[in-house]
Amino acid sequence: MSKGEDTRNDIITKAATLFNKRGFAGVSMSELMAATGLKKGGLYNHFASKEEIMAEAFVYAFSRVTDELTRVIKNELSAHDKLKAVIEFYRNYSLQPTIEGGCPIVNSAVEADDANPLLRVKVREAMQLVQSGLMNVIKRGQQRGEFRPEVDPEKAAVGIIAQIDGGIVITRAFGESRYMDMVCDQLHRYVETELSLPA
Repeated sequence: MSKGEDTRNDIITKAATLFNKRGFAGVSMSELMAATGLKKGGLYNHFASKEEIMAEAFVYAFSRVTDELTRVIKNELSAHDKLKAVIEFYRNYSLQPTIEGGCPIVNSAVEADDANPLLRVKVREAMQLVQSGLMNVIKRGQQRGEFRPEVDPEKAAVGIIAQIDGGIVITRAFGESRYMDMVCDQLHRYVETELSLPA
């Protein structure tokens, strides 16, 4: 890896926590300069704009979360257990996130509007990746006779994501884990009673 690539990666890593905690509007160029030890010209030598820095920082933050989630579920053999492991991962994640500041998707989705089209594209790609991952687990469970064949994998995946993301928002707003516990317990009931075939 070249020195330029090292510098670029260092900027992304340091910017990820800043943006994830305070959002695009909440982070100034002077703060990015202070965090990275670079002048404005040094930053713009590696990135075309502040929007590009944030987009790349989001991709990095999201990859940190998915790497940790993959590590947690990779040893689970059944689709049923993989899905339950995903739910349990998010039980503690709200108040003990992989990257400081919380969930990068939840944090960035609010800012991913017409004012920041590059970030919107990256957030949409991340959401699609999460959705397709859950859909694949559900489809695999249906193929193996673990999950009900009549369940629509897309609807199930979107429902699970919506509840998890909503649980993260409520839990962080109140700073109390019991809200995420309620959501996770409800999702476990869903997996057992509506998604799984009777034993």
